[in-house]
Amino acid sequence: MPLNAIVLAAGKSTRFNGIKQLANLNGESLVNHTIARVDCPTINRVFVTLGAHSCRVMSQLPTHVSPLISQNWELGLGHSLADSVEQLSDLSGRLLVCLADQVAVKNEHYRQLTALSQQQPDAIIASSVNDRACVPAIFPKRFFDSLTQLTGDQGAKELLKQHAADVVTVDCPCAQQDIDTNEDLYAYQQRQT
Repeated sequence: MPLNAIVLAAGKSTRFNGIKQLANLNGESLVNHTIARVDCPTINRVFVTLGAHSCRVMSQLPTHVSPLISQNWELGLGHSLADSVEQLSDLSGRLLVCLADQVAVKNEHYRQLTALSQQQPDAIIASSVNDRACVPAIFPKRFFDSLTQLTGDQGAKELLKQHAADVVTVDCPCAQQDIDTNEDLYAYQQRQT
């Protein structure tokens, strides 16, 4: 079964002044910036999980991307991820999970993750920051049930800890950088120039 990708972009982003998913990042929206980086030849389809501002964000997505609507997005990241995995479990053998606001993660890192997942399809292939596993991460089908049990603001981090023996990591210091505020976005753009 194929490897599909989920870009989580459902949050309201209360600390961001505006619709964070559509914030301008070097001439493209933040969510489309991440989609472009995630899109690798070994990924069958890219799905974007939406919640807050779903109609506005959906209208800006590339045509090859499939939107998912999280019915429980207001309850937190864990619910959005659980909703997404539930919707995709029959279509996927493995799922790459990433966050739309992890804009510093490069396409090369996603390619490393997917290549390693092809070599070790039964392992969780996760990014690593300071020796801690985190997303972006690829989960094989045997972990889908656990992912669908996530709740609140708890994403996959706890699951990665619980199954540490099954996790293979790829170092990615930039995975710790995300965009929460307009100041974060401005600082990131300044570092790119």
